[in-house]
Amino acid sequence: MGIGFGLVLTLAMLVTGIGVWRLAAVAEASRVMMMQPLAKERMVGDWYTLLHTSVRRTTAIAKSNDPSLGPFFAEDLAESTKSISALQKNVEQLTSSDEEKSLLAAIVAVRKKYIASRDLITSYKREGNIEAVERTLTEKLMPDAKAYLARCMACSNINAPALTPMQPRYSKFS
Repeated sequence: MGIGFGLVLTLAMLVTGIGVWRLAAVAEASRVMMMQPLAKERMVGDWYTLLHTSVRRTTAIAKSNDPSLGPFFAEDLAESTKSISALQKNVEQLTSSDEEKSLLAAIVAVRKKYIASRDLITSYKREGNIEAVERTLTEKLMPDAKAYLARCMACSNINAPALTPMQPRYSKFS
């Protein structure tokens, strides 16, 4: 009877050890899942939010007849540009697939065009050239902004599925 009890106790300890080992594997899979894809998705989401606000702000400056609006928002525009640059750098460091790298390169290219259009509007606004402001807004800034926003959204969407493949990993542990 003592041998049987010892055998059952040994078997219970073995099963417990295997369970702890498998839980450690699940914890590691969770850590890996949370580190990169989710971090990228959140950064790109923050990037999109800052960009969307910047587009609305720049459009308001361009459309307004109030000459003090540009200087009023200048600090906000500079801060959002700085924040977006930092987010872009962080996303670039976490980007690994060719598809992501290609999309990020497209975002960077359209961002340069958007910033050039935004700066051109600011310059025209300072000069009081309302006709050039309106033309640049319609022909350059708005198309550039739409393309920039669309590519940021695509980048966010490309990162969202990266979280889904982790799910089958969990099923093998259960």
